[in-house]
Amino acid sequence: MPHGRPNSFGTCRRPLPERVRASCVRLFPLAGPRKAVTRLVPMQTAGIITALHKPNAADATRRLREALERHGVRCRLTPACAEAIGAPELAGSFDEIADQELVFILGGDGSVLLTARHAAPKGTPMLPLEVGGFGFLYETPATGIEEQLGRVVAGDYEIEERLLLEAAVLRRGARIKEAIGLNDAVIAKGALSRVVRLKVNVGDEEVSHYPADGLIVSTPTGATAYSLSAGGPLVHPGVNVFLLTPICAHTLFARPLIIGSHEDIRIDIGLDSSRDEEVMLTVDGQIGFALEDGDVVCVKAAPYRAKLVKLGPAGFYSRLKTKFQWGGGL
Repeated sequence: MPHGRPNSFGTCRRPLPERVRASCVRLFPLAGPRKAVTRLVPMQTAGIITALHKPNAADATRRLREALERHGVRCRLTPACAEAIGAPELAGSFDEIADQELVFILGGDGSVLLTARHAAPKGTPMLPLEVGGFGFLYETPATGIEEQLGRVVAGDYEIEERLLLEAAVLRRGARIKEAIGLNDAVIAKGALSRVVRLKVNVGDEEVSHYPADGLIVSTPTGATAYSLSAGGPLVHPGVNVFLLTPICAHTLFARPLIIGSHEDIRIDIGLDSSRDEEVMLTVDGQIGFALEDGDVVCVKAAPYRAKLVKLGPAGFYSRLKTKFQWGGGL
């Protein structure tokens, strides 16, 4: 039997009927399949964010900056990075770096999460370059970028859009804290606290009461992070969903739940007011805020997307195999 043509769902033996495919897209619309970029003029400005504690990161940054300047691209770097490569005149704030046409990231996944909070609201694409370590969001090594820099400057690449979440804390009706995350928003108890009582609503419907150590609300990008360690499922990053993954729930029937990203999530926090209990909301493991009894955490999709530059054909499933040794042959 001849194979059907490739489509958004991969190659199948026969193409899906149009009515079936349309219903699948309505249920789980794609966050953003790869989109080709068309440039009328070559790139003229770029930002560089580097995790200087990574081995050889400063040297890789110096080579990247020199290569970009040979292509006529002006660079802006963080103050520490600019100082490390001997070019303090190129220093700028995170917001100034995110204002450039594209941001190169040399570091680990944490550097991508940090950069996304600044670059995504401005619509600035990010190109993560691997300089060692695990780096699930990285597919291009920094050592090979100089050979491909001409393509980047000319706009010969694709953009993959990623869902972001927006988490807010309400206390006695007032919105007192908010943050954007690419991976997850986590409610978790402290080391000496008892279980937290969490009432979860999705939209106008009550979903569950969790007596647990906490709860992870994850994007598909964050499905390979903390949620995975807590027993959550693997989810393709192009699907518009949120994952609700309880942490050590004190019940036999609490299981991870996948919901549409168009849904608003409300989590009511219940603590023992007679005890000094510590419960935190953390976003991407980088922003933290202490919660109190009666606080409400609201999570919804952010109004913009993170944009990742893709230079090669390798996708999510290839990274699962190389990073997690997943799905090996018999």
